[in-house]
Amino acid sequence: MPPFSRGGSHLLRRLQTRASSSKPPTNKPPSPPSKLPSKLLPKRPLNSRPTTLEPRRTARAKTSAEEPVAEKKVSSFDPLYGFTLLRISLSQSLASFLRQVHKQHARLPQPIRYTINFIYLLGVAFALIVPPVMVFRNHFYDVIRVTGPSMSPYLNTDFEDGATSVHDITRSTDRILLKLYRPRYELRRGMVVAFRTPHDPERWAIKRIVALQGDRVYPLAHYPGLEALCGKGLIVPFGHMWVEGDVSDSNKKDSSMDSNIYGPVSTGLVLGKATNVNTSFFGRWIPIDSDHFKLPKRVQIDAVTLQDPDEEHQSQQFEAIFQNGKAIKILEALKRGLREEEDVQRCKENPELLDLFHIIRTQAKRQTSKRDSQTAEVATSLLEVIDDLLGDQQYDLRRAG
Repeated sequence: MPPFSRGGSHLLRRLQTRASSSKPPTNKPPSPPSKLPSKLLPKRPLNSRPTTLEPRRTARAKTSAEEPVAEKKVSSFDPLYGFTLLRISLSQSLASFLRQVHKQHARLPQPIRYTINFIYLLGVAFALIVPPVMVFRNHFYDVIRVTGPSMSPYLNTDFEDGATSVHDITRSTDRILLKLYRPRYELRRGMVVAFRTPHDPERWAIKRIVALQGDRVYPLAHYPGLEALCGKGLIVPFGHMWVEGDVSDSNKKDSSMDSNIYGPVSTGLVLGKATNVNTSFFGRWIPIDSDHFKLPKRVQIDAVTLQDPDEEHQSQQFEAIFQNGKAIKILEALKRGLREEEDVQRCKENPELLDLFHIIRTQAKRQTSKRDSQTAEVATSLLEVIDDLLGDQQYDLRRAG
């Protein structure tokens, strides 16, 4: 038998004819459709593009071939672009991680899911509430306990005067409200303050201000430097205060560690001012009245006044005038210039001259106490001239002096 039947040989010839008649695809646009039947039209190659776009693309290819090719500049690495890529990758990783966690969470039993949700909400509430509360307590107001008998009977009223047993200390504890905002502003005598103790800055103490800068204090018998004072008392230095407990003086040695032991305290150690006190947990807050506190007799208020530098300099200048003889010339000029009534009236109507006479009179009064007889004599003469010539203004000058 032949290798192919009649039908098979016919099929092989048709395939060979189609292969020889097929042409390679070209970029030329196909011819417009003719009126031939669709079966007789040539078929479009499989790898060809749509006919509508091929002319445009060929034109673009020609123009691009004619234009010179510009060299591309290699740009350096952009950190912002790298950071953006890193952020995107991290966000995608985090999103995938959260999806996995959510899937695992959904597979857990219901009681365990509820427990995890409760812990999560508790953590969120803790993060939202605790930081504001800590800022408020550290910078505005805080509540602390008062232990010990040093502030009795005003605070810890259950103490007996001078009681120091451990049982009493643990039994009576009042709570006070401290104002921590601007603690060293407007400190007054009689005010209850909390401060860091000078001998141990880690510890707090609550005492009452008895004296401020410039006051004279006579310390108690157990003060370490009492003998060096020689009975003259102690002047509270600038920027310091004298603090003591409210316990009686006879029991302060054993019941209160205050300025009678470590001396004046710097106002820079003040942490807060007590504004209210609470004696029980459910009791009401009672305002602390510091204005009506009765200071002890051992305190002399404003014993030393601060010297004005301008006034001191002015006094030195006038002293030099009296010593070099210029004060005598001023005295003679006043006697010559104020002889007529019109001159005296003109001086009375001039406020600047009146102020000058006031200054001269004040300084002349100070020079009358000098040991130099000539200086004292000139000063006395100046006082007499000013008092006699001004007449009606003498009372005002004396009040001002």
